Amino acid sequence: MSISFRFSSAAIAACVVLAYSLPAHADYPERGITFVVPYAAGGSTDIAARLVANGLANRLKTSVVVENKPGSGGLIGAASVANSQPDGYTFLVTGNGLASLPALDDPAFDLQKSLTPVTRFAEGALIILASPGAPFSTIQEFLEYAKANPGEVNGGLPGALGASQLALERFRMESGFEYTPIYYSGNAPAAAALMAGEVELGVDAAPSARSFVESGKILGLAVTTQTRFPHLPDVPTLSETVYPGYSDGYSNIVLAPAGTPEDIVRKVADEIAEIVQEPEVVAKLLEYGLTPLSMTHEQFSVSFQEEIDRYGVIIADLKQRDMLQ
Repeated sequence: MSISFRFSSAAIAACVVLAYSLPAHADYPERGITFVVPYAAGGSTDIAARLVANGLANRLKTSVVVENKPGSGGLIGAASVANSQPDGYTFLVTGNGLASLPALDDPAFDLQKSLTPVTRFAEGALIILASPGAPFSTIQEFLEYAKANPGEVNGGLPGALGASQLALERFRMESGFEYTPIYYSGNAPAAAALMAGEVELGVDAAPSARSFVESGKILGLAVTTQTRFPHLPDVPTLSETVYPGYSDGYSNIVLAPAGTPEDIVRKVADEIAEIVQEPEVVAKLLEYGLTPLSMTHEQFSVSFQEEIDRYGVIIADLKQRDMLQ
């Protein structure tokens, strides 16, 4: 005996609609997630990553472990994520300076082919600094001195082509001064060199430089964002002093291995966007000097590409002037 089944076209259409409306990974996450931070523990990116990881763990009902993999200016940790399985369980939480990678002659990996943008969730101000013994004590005096003495000002930077140098180089290109970059292995050695007078100029994340400026060990010349850094209200911005409209800084971003399922990327981006709106998370980020950002995967994809393009122009100029490390 044979049994035949007949389905109406409407029933078939309903099944198709139902199948396509279900998430491709409805059970995600089925295990713990790892956030790789390519810097040492305790820095601003690490602190922000742990806040978000805790919130994501609570919302997704799973563990979210922060794994620090410092080295080579963040490239070791970034490369490890780029080479990870694109299964939605490994993410890179880093600084936006990574957008400079495609413009380099010999990049550690192909950023645009190996990683996919997820979201940007916090931003902070950079601050241009001076040694107490420098021949300038304001941003106006610095510009005047640097233009009159091209290349004689030594600028101590916490590594090459991070957000600090990229912001300073943009300011240099648009303002027409010259300086000599001196590279250090991190924020602490660069700050120590500035305090000792080994270099006259410096740039650092405002939260990291705060205590040195407050104590008078380092001079704060100008903040790079449109608004003043709230914990150092007496330090003016570049925009209100020597370069109207100038705004630049650093931000914390999340990327995933290329090929990570699109629905997972969107889900994680959306969850993080909501986490950084939670009052307790907002309060903690602001306390550290970071401004929360809520950004969709699509919005970040556009802004990250714009950053890659902008940094490419800066790096091309550095190459032309033979100023890359």
